[in-house]
Amino acid sequence: MKVADRIEQASACEVINLTDSEKSIYSGAGWKIARFARGALVDIFDPMNVHYNADEKAMTRAAVDQAIAWMDDKHNCGDEFVLVMCSCYQLCAPLVIAPADASGIARMARLIHEQFIFGQE
Repeated sequence: MKVADRIEQASACEVINLTDSEKSIYSGAGWKIARFARGALVDIFDPMNVHYNADEKAMTRAAVDQAIAWMDDKHNCGDEFVLVMCSCYQLCAPLVIAPADASGIARMARLIHEQFIFGQE
């Protein structure tokens, strides 16, 4: 099974509904990277766990670098990575990305940066 097989259209956006066993991996709301093995959620990378720095740009660079390293470390397993907005045990607005996907990484960087800025207000 592929992640694309799990994406459903909800009223507001596309979503991936979590199974009961996957809910234990869920770590709260926000933009994150979900790792799927054979269509099942196995891990989530939370960019908000980066070390705090008053410079949001530096935090964004650090979070993006850590995210790419995290994906690189697991990419050869055939796993899929999906940029998602976690909300209420759903993975919303899923975008499949890869460590070498320039447009996906750019979108991830923008969303992470916005999350750092608006999360501190």
